[in-house]
Parts: sequence; structure tokens; C-alpha cells
Amino acid sequence: MRIVGLDVSRSVAEIAYLEDGVLRAGGRAGLRRDELERFAAQLGPDDHVVLEATGNTAAIVNVLRAHVGQVIVANPLQVRLIAEARVKTAGVTTSADRTATHPLEERSPCSARRASD
Repeated sequence: MRIVGLDVSRSVAEIAYLEDGVLRAGGRAGLRRDELERFAAQLGPDDHVVLEATGNTAAIVNVLRAHVGQVIVANPLQVRLIAEARVKTAGVTTSADRTATHPLEERSPCSARRASD
């Protein structure tokens, strides 16, 4: 299993991969539908994607969920608290890294939408 963490902003997502205990930066993916589809095509059914709930989370989840085994939407407040409590030892700390150290509750795209309303 590979964990793919997305740190989502308005127009791009920073990507990090956690596989076999090794964290590596994965660059950026644009958030337009065609860009997300191109990124999603590189993912597989054994991948688990983790991202924070934001205004465009539901649209991102709708594109990614057909390509991966699981999409986990993390509560931004919990992620922030975990990040603040953790000593950062690497230059990259993303949702994938945080999830590996503290699994968060899984949410469906519907509950993510309700949370952001």
C-alpha cells in the first residue's frame, strides 16, 4: 500500500508519497479536472489518498476515487493540531506523513461537503 498525501490550495496540490516507510516529495498537480485526471491515471487500486477538507474537496474526491483503493478526507483542525504537536524532522510534512503517524477518521465525499458548507 502506498499513501499519497495532497496538500491542496486553490489551484494546485503538493503531492507526497509514503511507501515502505519512505516519504518522498511528488511535485505538484493542477486542480482543473483534466489535470486531476492526468494525475489520477498514475495512481492504482492499492493507493490510499489523504487530503484535508477544503472548499473543493468533493470535486477532487470525485475524480480520484475511481482510480484508488481509498480516499480519506481529514479534518483540517485535527491535522493542524497534529502538525503543531509533532517535531518536524524533514523538509516535507504533508497529509500522508501526518496520517502515517496518526490515522484520522475516514469521511465520505458527502460528509466532506456538509463539513465545508
